[in-house]
Amino acid sequence: MNFLSPLFALAALAVVSPILFHLVRRRPKEHIEFSSLLFLDPAPPKLTRSSQIDQWLLLLMRSAAVLLVAAAFARPYWDIPVATDSVRSGLQRMILIDTSASMRRSDLLDQAKKRAIQWIQKSAPEDIVSVYAFDRELKELFSVSESIDASPGQRSALATASLESIQPTWYETDLGKALGLAIDLLQVDKDKESETAATNTEIVVISDLQQGARIETLAQVQWPKACQVRIENLGNQLGLADNAHATLLQQEADAPIETAEDELRKMAQKNDSPIVRARLVNGQGSKAESFQLRWIDETGKSIEGNSIPTVVASGRTQLVRIPTMPENAAALELTGDAESFDNRFYVAARKPAEMQIVCVEATDRPEKESLAFFLSHVPLSTPTHNFTLSIRPPGSSDPWPSSTSAPLWILSSSAQAEDLIAARKHLENKGHLLWVWDRPSDSKTDYASLYETGFATPLGQVTEAKLKDYAMWQKIDFESPLFRDLSDSKFNDFTKVRFWQHRRLELNDSATTWKRIVSFDDGSPALLQRGVDGGLFSIMLSGWQPIESQLALSSKFVPIVSNFVRMALPEDKTRPDYRVGDVLDVPEGATVEAPPPASKLEHVDGGIRLSEPGIYRLKMPEGEVIRVAVNLIESECVTHPMDLQRLSQIGVPMSETMEKLPPSEAMQRQLRGAELESQQGMWRWILGAVIGLVALESLVCWFRSFKPRQLAP
Repeated sequence: MNFLSPLFALAALAVVSPILFHLVRRRPKEHIEFSSLLFLDPAPPKLTRSSQIDQWLLLLMRSAAVLLVAAAFARPYWDIPVATDSVRSGLQRMILIDTSASMRRSDLLDQAKKRAIQWIQKSAPEDIVSVYAFDRELKELFSVSESIDASPGQRSALATASLESIQPTWYETDLGKALGLAIDLLQVDKDKESETAATNTEIVVISDLQQGARIETLAQVQWPKACQVRIENLGNQLGLADNAHATLLQQEADAPIETAEDELRKMAQKNDSPIVRARLVNGQGSKAESFQLRWIDETGKSIEGNSIPTVVASGRTQLVRIPTMPENAAALELTGDAESFDNRFYVAARKPAEMQIVCVEATDRPEKESLAFFLSHVPLSTPTHNFTLSIRPPGSSDPWPSSTSAPLWILSSSAQAEDLIAARKHLENKGHLLWVWDRPSDSKTDYASLYETGFATPLGQVTEAKLKDYAMWQKIDFESPLFRDLSDSKFNDFTKVRFWQHRRLELNDSATTWKRIVSFDDGSPALLQRGVDGGLFSIMLSGWQPIESQLALSSKFVPIVSNFVRMALPEDKTRPDYRVGDVLDVPEGATVEAPPPASKLEHVDGGIRLSEPGIYRLKMPEGEVIRVAVNLIESECVTHPMDLQRLSQIGVPMSETMEKLPPSEAMQRQLRGAELESQQGMWRWILGAVIGLVALESLVCWFRSFKPRQLAP
């Protein structure tokens, strides 16, 4: 048995007190003189032995209580021997080295290796030392299990040798995830039946600790006992804050829209004179304020006549208007700051795909009664697709364009049965169809019969609505992609859009798959949609021409038609702008070429992990080459050092000193003894025995107080 506080055992000397008290005999305090003894001479007292113990049971109980109290304060515990006690008494130290993109600055990674070697050399032979690298993930270099399996004399050399394979990546810094995974690894090791898990753990983080590092998940980490986190902050060195970066914005239309008229103006500008803007951010504490923005080609050469000087104060952000991107441009490059790892923003300009929108309508219609006339004034093209409007006479025998080159067909009331049959095939090929009932229903224009001819299913009864003055739209589904852009309170007022005439449709009981997107104020449907064999079929029960309604003259017309076009666009699994770490979906038979210098592609399920910035080339099976731009995550460009108080505020158990040596062997034994004593808790049982002993002693005294007195003869 050992004692955690052996000095308290000296209190056992207090056992002398009850012995002395039992040796002292109390003399009677009252003196009573009897009358019969008045004439006698007092006899001198006989010298007899009065200091003797006659209450041995009480003495033993009281002495035992004193000894037990002293033992309880000495905190006894049983020392449990362990076969691998020399390993258990060591420290488990895990070294985490930041290898994210921000560590490409200066010689930060070399300094990180030197700091890691210093911590390895500080470790005792019996310490379990492991080394991991982290960016967005935690990667083992010399794992905990490898350190346990290695002999104490080899651990330091093996841990140092593992540092040679460290290389910086282009991924972002996720410090929260790295520490969370490190705690899980340590906890798994402690939960094993193996007795090699160290009692105390220490995590050493070697990083530039820039402000853009993600630490949100640290608030959810359950930190184990006897665990400390030590921070080696490499970002506090002079000059490392001199960093700026530029991000290319998509279009001027990204700015907030105040009115629907502004939206029309911006959409018109999109096709005529696109404006390119860049957001330039100068880091906090940066001494540089003058920068240059220029376009460069894929070889890294500057494109003449495209350099723009700009001035941005330290810690400020500025929007810069730059010339339109040249055709051979591959990146927007920033010069003028100290660090160049984030100075290029890559772009992959694609030539817009040529597509058609087919409108089936009689060519002899007056302009004010024509659907196509108002469609031709809507900017239908997008940055990736150039649309042209093709007017097709009803019942024409000319071949129809494919659903790939003409994803949206618009049929007017003059469409014939042949057109509906062709439209059915268009829907089967995942095309989109909009059928506009822009003429009153009569014997010449029987919409229900045309539908049944083309789709071989009944639709319902169609009649002409009887209006007193006009009708309006109500119950608009703003969750639909057609009206989602107009859901804001600035744009969702349709009371000024009036319909002079419209058709009423009573759907057949079997036509239950139609979804009502908009209704008229009389309760009849105004716009219906349903999916047909992969395509989307829409029916509008009134035209947008002035003879039918005010819709074509309203500011709502452009976004509604644009959304019809946008919904019909074929799905493009490759977008022009990616971030490092995204996965590029690769179609079957296609190949991917990485940007130079050639690097090994990381294959994942269904695609390629984009592990570095640059221009990737996706070669499709049919020979088409798609350029894909991959850029650094912007948070990695925010390189100003983080305030360490942020870590303390979210509960990270940080050590007070960064260079504290490992605990000595005597201190480790003391900590281990404290843990054993707290687990066993023998002092609680001892105090419980003391209380029971004192209660028993009081009970014995109480019984003896009732002992009958014997009268003298």
